[in-house]
Amino acid sequence: MYRRVVTLGPLAGCTRVTPTSGNVRGHVVLVPGMHHDAWYFGGLQVHLATRGYESVALTLKPFSLLRTSTAMDGGRLKDIQAALRELDFPKKPVLLGHSQGGLLVQMFMDNESRNEQPQCRGIVLYATGALGQLSPFMDLVSQVTGALGMVNMMTVAAHGYNTDADEMKKLFFLPTTTSTNVTGETITMEEYWRLTSTSNVSCIGEGTTTYTHPLYSRWILHNPRPFRVPSLVVFAEQDVLYRAIHRDWLVKYHGSSLLVATNQAHCLGDPGWEDSVANPLADWLDDLYLH
Repeated sequence: MYRRVVTLGPLAGCTRVTPTSGNVRGHVVLVPGMHHDAWYFGGLQVHLATRGYESVALTLKPFSLLRTSTAMDGGRLKDIQAALRELDFPKKPVLLGHSQGGLLVQMFMDNESRNEQPQCRGIVLYATGALGQLSPFMDLVSQVTGALGMVNMMTVAAHGYNTDADEMKKLFFLPTTTSTNVTGETITMEEYWRLTSTSNVSCIGEGTTTYTHPLYSRWILHNPRPFRVPSLVVFAEQDVLYRAIHRDWLVKYHGSSLLVATNQAHCLGDPGWEDSVANPLADWLDDLYLH
């Protein structure tokens, strides 16, 4: 396995992991969620490399209302498009987006519907919501975990980051989880929280896509178009942010395949994530690239 962190150009800050065997079965581009960066996909990239897949985890520019390049979602879509052009894979890649990154991937695919040839082979929506659909929060108010999630998300919106590791854990992990290796190395919840609170990913405008995406269909005066490529919805069984209503809508409207990650919360990094998430995801990629 060969890992390289890119420092210049459209891929600055991205992490590229390539199988050392030289027999690359396919390519995966990974788009992180709110307050996350390329580091989040470290463990998944290692796993994909062992299965023969090259992957590139993107680092998106910090959101800023003072910079026109990132002040609107379109700026970040341009970042994704620039990354795909720069990568120029020999085979079309699969685009995987986690949480807010999954909403960006859906926006990207809606724009792609205007092109004759899609730029990607397929997409994976990784613990994310349905673009343009109402926020799940009102549906969750009556549930204790959902109410906690709503309050925590409002706190994140106000501060630009989770206020401490305990509040972060309520959103991202199971109550029993004390450490995670989803980043590629085993770290504590405190260390994970510090990663989500760095200056590169933590700012008050960072969650704009998450908070405003229900208005998407009103902005562009139509519902998002059905995907033109195969898609997989990875649903975290214990997710307190995105519930079954989003999962079911995506599967029904887009005809997506469904993977339910058992005993996993929103960040899909609880113990056993390799068996409940990474292995079946790689199996889906195997089948996709065989056809």
